[in-house]
Amino acid sequence: MLRSISNLPATCANLFLATLIIGFAGSALAADEPTGLHPATTSQDQPAAPKGLMELPLAELTPRLLDIRVLLENEKATLDELRAQYMAATSDAEALRIQRQIHDVKRGTETGLLKIQLKHARLDGNAAAVSQLEETLRQLDNPPVFEAPQDRPTSGQNR
Repeated sequence: MLRSISNLPATCANLFLATLIIGFAGSALAADEPTGLHPATTSQDQPAAPKGLMELPLAELTPRLLDIRVLLENEKATLDELRAQYMAATSDAEALRIQRQIHDVKRGTETGLLKIQLKHARLDGNAAAVSQLEETLRQLDNPPVFEAPQDRPTSGQNR
């Protein structure tokens, strides 16, 4: 069974985005500035489960994490509203319209996260990350067009 390659650019972009977020979060944790992402302690001075980004006080967040949090909070509010509309939809056409809006919101968040990373890479003077993020955003804005099916290599080729 052949699978559609129409989702290939989005899948690659999602994988790249996840890699970037993990990489930048790791570099933020390694930075000298406090990130607020430290284990909480219980009354018995035993480490508790670390708090997530959305649970931390705003004052403990770096500018990069604050930007990400604001974006994610806005996405959540919008998605909650759209999900409620979806559940109340009275026709298939209305439900499909709302599903497309949900997709657009999620795609906008993906792009927004990349733009936040780009902003902070510029502020940090990280030219390599700036170049990579700009290229990723260009690819998201202009995905490759596949006009005809591509031949798959046989078992001995390109391995």
